[in-house]
Amino acid sequence: MCYEVNVASISAKMGLQLIQLISGMGYYKTTEGKDDYVCTTKMIDTVAKSLESDIPNWSTFDTIDIGIDAVF
Repeated sequence: MCYEVNVASISAKMGLQLIQLISGMGYYKTTEGKDDYVCTTKMIDTVAKSLESDIPNWSTFDTIDIGIDAVF
């Protein structure tokens, strides 16, 4: 996973799947700043940053797909 995110670009769907997998390992930091699972938070932030830089290149289908997946 680290190689894919740091070296190769990942698709929107794969990025969302990675975030869902990682979030199963521990909770993301809370709005109050409490961060019991620092490693999980850092991995999710890394994947999100990778996805964020690629958003302008997403197709309409990818944008809709990730929006639907994020809700469920």
